[in-house]
Amino acid sequence: MNREMFKIYLIESGYKETRVRGNTRNVSDYGKVIDFVCMNEGITFQQLYRNIYIIVDKYDIGGEKEYFGNKKGRVVINALKELQRLKYFS
Repeated sequence: MNREMFKIYLIESGYKETRVRGNTRNVSDYGKVIDFVCMNEGITFQQLYRNIYIIVDKYDIGGEKEYFGNKKGRVVINALKELQRLKYFS
């Protein structure tokens, strides 16, 4: 798994590549969020993907990093959950 495959998955799931008026979530936003989480955790994308279930628990409600998961209208946790969904269905 790599970032490009995640991008393709998001596009196939209906996310737009560019921001659409009124839509705050797009492929670029989720890519930036994933980069933020990797930096925050000190891990690579591959490590994030391998440990996505643990990371989602950390950033979701009740997790030790819930504050970060709730940032920008929960876009952080939503991006992580999309990556988790991709892993689940792969």
